Amino acid sequence: MYLETARTIIRSIEKSDFENLVKLWTDPEVTRFLGGPRQESTLRKNLQEDLDHPEYDRFNLWPVIHKKDSSFIGHCGLLEKTIEDKNEVELIYILSPAFWRKGLAVEIGCALKDFAKDELGLRRLVSLINPLNTASQKTAEKIGLRWEKDIIRPDNSKKMLYSIQL
Repeated sequence: MYLETARTIIRSIEKSDFENLVKLWTDPEVTRFLGGPRQESTLRKNLQEDLDHPEYDRFNLWPVIHKKDSSFIGHCGLLEKTIEDKNEVELIYILSPAFWRKGLAVEIGCALKDFAKDELGLRRLVSLINPLNTASQKTAEKIGLRWEKDIIRPDNSKKMLYSIQL
């Protein structure tokens, strides 16, 4: 995976990304709408699996790097999900707090949407958003996704299903 936007590079994982990704996914503020902080040992195991199996890159999360200074911005990607017994592909964007409210999630999301359509031939994308996460709802709308319906996930959490036809 290698994708450029005006300000970012979205690319396959490298060993040097591990510390930044662990810091991101164990941050309570970053993950408060994503089920809370992840376990560091599980994260490291999953990251190593991604590094060891680049063939999994078709649907995955990828590091986002700032072009200007090579700083770590976040994690984004496309993940296969089963939603109400239907196979879907979810557009995901998680940024470090230092990069919030700068339009980067919209920039990244639009690039991933185009990639999904043009390179992967997808015809639909979804995002599952916590109803309290108004910032992510606004971001999804700026990318072009629209609220479709509220759903209950298998863990009994309520999510807003946003979608777009590509």
